[in-house]
Amino acid sequence: MLVIVPRLVAGLLNDSDLPPLGPEIWADTRIVLPPGNNFEAYRNALTGEDVSPQSGGDKTTIDVAKILAEFPAALLLRGYPISELRPARPFPAVPGPVLQSG
Repeated sequence: MLVIVPRLVAGLLNDSDLPPLGPEIWADTRIVLPPGNNFEAYRNALTGEDVSPQSGGDKTTIDVAKILAEFPAALLLRGYPISELRPARPFPAVPGPVLQSG
């Protein structure tokens, strides 16, 4: 299982009230998986999305812009060959935060 929760993102948001989602924020950011990772796919339990790691050289990585495209955190369950993944009901897209001034 991988839990992905960004922190200290205020500098990435440029004073925006929107959550840190998608390639505009994460560009080419990648998470390097531990050596020996031989899983074909992960399932994001929060969105229902299937995520396939990419191998390049001696590293296996996951694209953060793709993982955090719809929700600002991810819970990736591993160990599912792509052929065995069942469809999940994804959560609806998350709107920007509701801010109240006091």
